[in-house]
Amino acid sequence: MAELSGESGLVLAVDYRATVTGRPAAHRVEPVDRIVHVRPSRYAQADLLWGDLLPAGLIDRFMAIPPRERVLVVRDWVHETLDYRHGTTGPTDGIIEAIERAEGVCRDFAHVTAGILRATDLPARTVPVSAPQRAPMDFHAVVEVAIDDERLLLDTTGLAPRRGMLRIATGRDAADTAFLANDGSWLTLTGIQVTATASEHLEEDPRAEVALC
Repeated sequence: MAELSGESGLVLAVDYRATVTGRPAAHRVEPVDRIVHVRPSRYAQADLLWGDLLPAGLIDRFMAIPPRERVLVVRDWVHETLDYRHGTTGPTDGIIEAIERAEGVCRDFAHVTAGILRATDLPARTVPVSAPQRAPMDFHAVVEVAIDDERLLLDTTGLAPRRGMLRIATGRDAADTAFLANDGSWLTLTGIQVTATASEHLEEDPRAEVALC
């Protein structure tokens, strides 16, 4: 449930519930994806990673690793480098702020991961998801990376098992997939509550290859 209040004092409450059964086919990797999703974007500025933002030679070392192994190495590097801390970055911050502070929320982890993968010529996009067993419970942001004709799902926060995640949207970064956008009206988000549950307990193996349907 989300509540929005306006300048007039009116309150809009939105309550959305859904039950999902079965799993659709995984998204295909289209030729255009290999072009669009290696480019820098508003919050995943991959072109800035060749400067002093990262340790010298890090991107070159990543690029020397075969793609499937590279994905795991990048996953581990982001997981070990950034601390998950709520409220440490703002809605207009991108990978620069997250890397400089070495902390952020799930969208920062996703932007940094996507940016590094793009800098190594691997097409990556961000995906907001519903995530059963996420701790703390909230909306969640993860990354899909294209390897050959597959899309592999990465969650560099490690906050939830990937097998239970459900896609909400897909895009280059949070500019394409924001859960809430304001067109300039006088609105204030006063509260939000997110709950996602699965029919069974899910285990996570961070080294396993998982695809998001």
